[in-house]
Amino acid sequence: MKIIQRAKDYFYILRKGRKTKEVDQVRHLWTERGGDYYELQEKMLAEKGNSYFAQDELFNFIAKGEFYTILELGSGYGWNIKRLFKEYPGKNIVGIDFSRPQLLKSRVYPEIWDSNRVIILEGDITNMGLADKCIDISFSLGILMNIPPSNILKGLKEIIRVTRKRIILFEYFIPYCENKEFIKAAKKHPYIFSHDYEKMMKKLGCKLICLDENRGTPSDRYTFYEFSMPIEHFESPLPPEFNRLKIIACTKCKGTLIETKKGLVCESCGLLYAVEDNLPDMVLSKAKSIVV
Repeated sequence: MKIIQRAKDYFYILRKGRKTKEVDQVRHLWTERGGDYYELQEKMLAEKGNSYFAQDELFNFIAKGEFYTILELGSGYGWNIKRLFKEYPGKNIVGIDFSRPQLLKSRVYPEIWDSNRVIILEGDITNMGLADKCIDISFSLGILMNIPPSNILKGLKEIIRVTRKRIILFEYFIPYCENKEFIKAAKKHPYIFSHDYEKMMKKLGCKLICLDENRGTPSDRYTFYEFSMPIEHFESPLPPEFNRLKIIACTKCKGTLIETKKGLVCESCGLLYAVEDNLPDMVLSKAKSIVV
């Protein structure tokens, strides 16, 4: 039976996310959707009394350990960052997302944008413009499921690279073809992918410290994962001083940046990263080559 299941999973990977065009299509979908996602999400929350069980449970996980700096992967319009900002007044927060329209929507929370405790940047989770081990806790809430199988391992390696202590994931996982409901859901949501996070993270040296499975419906199943980092991450120095030039790094070489009137500059790579509306664009393909 295990051989049959592995074969089904293998063909699932072949069918979903092997081609570069699917990576681009997912990115295009969320960039376009970012314009109206805030309104749709707020409407859904209003119908549920402004409470969502996944966020509540996520914050229970976050509260289990000490942290100095926390990173939200796929921060969107700032829904989770707003709550973090309120409930953890002495902590520093970083948000990253590739959907600029969504990031700009977070201006509905001026307290976030005006704070020196929050850094928000445009970027790609699979290649982040963040310094090594600059984050204590990294978390995602239904974000990594939008990364195709061809890119997910690269994304997990990046998350591990920037994190010192813990990674908390609330993500979609169900073996493909396990039941008819999932097959229907897979056809309905072609850009939602199921990944075996437990297996991949263990191979990357992380330890699973908590697993809470089967949240949601049979066709919309999610799992909470909590991982601790390899021992060498714990032994690393404390996170750097919290300011933009200490946290944000060159996306290409992960080195130090210099702030200029034109944007953030990496002298080693000769790259300029634009900063518009106080929002650094750390997507490598959009960086400009300059003569230093």
